[in-house]
Amino acid sequence: MTSCHDLYDSDIAREVVVVGVDGSPGSKAALQWAVDHAHASGARILAVNVFEPVVPMDFSGAGFSSVSVTDPRHLRRAGHELIDRMVRDATQGRSVDVQPRVLEAHNPGQALLRAARDASMLVVGAHHRHGLGFLLGSTGASCVRHAVCPVTVVPESWHVRTDDTHRSREEALA
Repeated sequence: MTSCHDLYDSDIAREVVVVGVDGSPGSKAALQWAVDHAHASGARILAVNVFEPVVPMDFSGAGFSSVSVTDPRHLRRAGHELIDRMVRDATQGRSVDVQPRVLEAHNPGQALLRAARDASMLVVGAHHRHGLGFLLGSTGASCVRHAVCPVTVVPESWHVRTDDTHRSREEALA
């Protein structure tokens, strides 16, 4: 016998949480928060790293030698390595569905907003406590102002490690 829950539960798509990952303490805290959330809720994480396109500069016509160009494939590979390392640290062996995505864009905030267009939530890190609030960088501020989904802003001190134990969020913010 099937119940109405059986019919509806199969149609519910898994929650997708997009998190910006750039290696900063704020993005580490944001990824840790997203992993904890996904572990508890069964959500899928899309970990996004954004790098700026490389614009070749040639000053040879002005008497200077050409500037060597960084291959975007190297930047993409470095972005994937960064995500992989941060995910290993954040999951600590827990089973969480994390999909890496490395994007090339001039504006990281806009790239995160596009990646989170159909997401359940966007998670970004804040630099540190400042006065009565958190200091958001331009990327985080842009996401908070323009996202079409809920945005969670996680301070870099949210999940601080001390002596191989985690302090609670309340202790970190105190």
